[in-house]
Amino acid sequence: MRLLEEKSFRFTFLGKKVYMFSRDSMGVVIEKDRGAVCVYGTTEDNGGILCAHPAASSKEIRDAEFTVRFWEDQCASVSVGGKIKIWIDFANKSISNNCNAPNFGSEAWGDNCSVPWDARMEPYF
Repeated sequence: MRLLEEKSFRFTFLGKKVYMFSRDSMGVVIEKDRGAVCVYGTTEDNGGILCAHPAASSKEIRDAEFTVRFWEDQCASVSVGGKIKIWIDFANKSISNNCNAPNFGSEAWGDNCSVPWDARMEPYF
């Protein structure tokens, strides 16, 4: 699978609280709010949430680098400090993570959008 785009950032104390990225028909929003960081798979305009993953408390990932990658087969990967890995498959309406944490689906994707982590996803992080 070919990499289409990659963006990295870090949250800072007085900096932005929301980062939005999009490519083709895929969107990813990462939000820091009230001590927690959440990752959302969204529509291309970042206006509609399709799925969500509460990544961690902001204390757990202080100073971590976030990397968002968009892949050619309608997939996106989000890495949080190289420890937390989230895979969003827009084509198959599914989300997975490597830390056995819950994922949540919108009405459009349904409650069963969470799929088990697959080690074959590792090269995409």
